[in-house]
Amino acid sequence: MVDIAPVNPAPTIPGEGQYPIAGMWASGSCAPSAVSGVVQDWYYFEEGVLGLYQRMEQYEGCSKPRQIGQEPYVTTNYIDARVKCYATGQILSAMTFSACQTVTGKLNWTPSGHCSSPGSPYTASGWGTQGTFQMSAVASILRPAKTDVNGKISDVVGMGRMNFNMDLNKSPGGYSCSSGWDTAAAVKADMSDMLNECREQLLGAGPDFIPSLIDI
Repeated sequence: MVDIAPVNPAPTIPGEGQYPIAGMWASGSCAPSAVSGVVQDWYYFEEGVLGLYQRMEQYEGCSKPRQIGQEPYVTTNYIDARVKCYATGQILSAMTFSACQTVTGKLNWTPSGHCSSPGSPYTASGWGTQGTFQMSAVASILRPAKTDVNGKISDVVGMGRMNFNMDLNKSPGGYSCSSGWDTAAAVKADMSDMLNECREQLLGAGPDFIPSLIDI
């Protein structure tokens, strides 16, 4: 069971339009009169992403005959990321909280190697040649549980998690700091693609993963 501190005053609850998941919020369910001091079933949702990566180079001319003196050459370089993402939902039965709560997650990366500041946070560099990415704040939602017309809880519970590899930051030729391909802006765009892929990978495995609930 999770340990969640009540929030008072109530935070602003984003509208459904901010998330790509229809029906995450029931209209009026987070109004102060419907929440504060009311014993009821609550729904707690949490999601996160973490992983590691290394830069790879794709060579041409290694597996077919070539002229004497003709060397293999690099055609492209890219990041091979090993991604782990999860989304979990559970019911907190017969409890009281002073307000609903939305916590936006934060995904960071720590690069090392060429074109990076070893051990430093993402703000100064791109992917570099290897590193890790992890959440500095877990994304979560706490709200009253939804019920169907028969009063049965309709929220999706359980955990979905997936591990997969993903190629990112693909650029022509060998890796070079001066190429301009490996930048912090490029990493953020790649991570946005990663979050969307997490959603696709987790479809039907449990609660839906919500990419827009995580800041990069």
